[in-house]
Amino acid sequence: MRASAGPTGQAAGSNTTSRKRTWDPAFLASLRNSGKGDPIRFELLEGEYASGTVDYLRITNDQVIYVAGKLSEPENGRFFFQTQTRPGVAGSFVGVVEFRESARAYRIEPTGPDGAPELVQRSLDEVLCVKLPRPDRPASKDIEYIPPLKPGDFPNLPIPPYQNGIIVLQSLPGATAVLYLDFQGGYTPSWGGIRYERPAVSNDQIRDVWVRVAEDYMPFRINVTTDLGVFQAAPEGSRQRVIITPTDTAAPGQGGVAYTGTFNWTGDTPCWVFNTYGKYCAEACSHEAGHTFGLEHQGVNINGQVSEYFGGQGSGETGWAPIMGLGYYQNVVQWAKGEYLHANSLQEELLIIATQNNDMAYRPDDTGDTLATSRYLEVCTDCTARAEGVIERTGDIDAFQFTTSGGAVWLRADPVNASPNLAVQVSLFDANDRLLASSNPQD
Repeated sequence: MRASAGPTGQAAGSNTTSRKRTWDPAFLASLRNSGKGDPIRFELLEGEYASGTVDYLRITNDQVIYVAGKLSEPENGRFFFQTQTRPGVAGSFVGVVEFRESARAYRIEPTGPDGAPELVQRSLDEVLCVKLPRPDRPASKDIEYIPPLKPGDFPNLPIPPYQNGIIVLQSLPGATAVLYLDFQGGYTPSWGGIRYERPAVSNDQIRDVWVRVAEDYMPFRINVTTDLGVFQAAPEGSRQRVIITPTDTAAPGQGGVAYTGTFNWTGDTPCWVFNTYGKYCAEACSHEAGHTFGLEHQGVNINGQVSEYFGGQGSGETGWAPIMGLGYYQNVVQWAKGEYLHANSLQEELLIIATQNNDMAYRPDDTGDTLATSRYLEVCTDCTARAEGVIERTGDIDAFQFTTSGGAVWLRADPVNASPNLAVQVSLFDANDRLLASSNPQD
């Protein structure tokens, strides 16, 4: 028996011609004696300057690590600049200047010679997830029991005090890269400084969200976790916090918001999700986290009219949508590369996540695709046989073998039963590798 995946996506970023200038590495050092409320002025591009005030300044070992504030010129906006404390793909400095009214932004990127930082002008939607809608249907608080891939890997562990009652869950313990789902409530000095409320959810509801997000990131060597201690122990520049909260100060009225590429930034620049229950919450978590790995929206472009969020196609068990579109209402959600009519983005998302982020990679293949490299089905005492596997990449095939002395054999293959990333095709071969039967149901 062989199980093979439908399209799950691959990746290469967009190619945009932008105005830019060399970033002065000494700029942050010049702010060493600044404080909250002090004026700040810096060049944007070609003699245009921005001015405003400092809201927050962090200095470590006499080095300015982070500065953020508000701008009043050339229009109302906000900014932050940060010194990277660990080498990585984001370069030596990161930062964003954003002007909502004109929908323009400036971002520090390692695009100069030998990865030198440059201040690059971008449209606001290239830098920030803009206007992810909230679901137009009420969120269900009901949950379904969903067994994890390997139940023994996820015991009900004692909850340490720092968790404040939040269940401890990990999808890949020991992985360097960490995606932390923060249900605790608290405060972040980023995003202009926000105190955010704890959502009114149970640990069973948290597990439901975690299982769905873990399924989305199952192909990668990343630990999706609810454990604050695991997040804090992860190396900066290889971790991302997703704050789940009803407090939508960072993006009022939206379903969530994120800066693009923050997984590779040191410090702690979270992304946000304001849907707090079930599938809607999980889809927004994976979507906003996707931005932090460098992904753009999967929408549609029809005769120049762009709709930013593609809601998918089909219905029922095989109804499909891209994670970076709008996956609220479809059963199968996947990383994509524009495999649908009028796609506005051909980013190969799987490849971007796996190769353009610190300490990220595909998981190794857990099951071979030939008779010689297949795994045996596990035979149970009730005359049934079963096995589980992971489809890590587009086109991956997992092969399992069994021997029978004759008689009828009934076989079934299922994806996970909540927010699966897989539309399953199954083929049956004999010991001489001759195809006996194949099934690819569309219903």
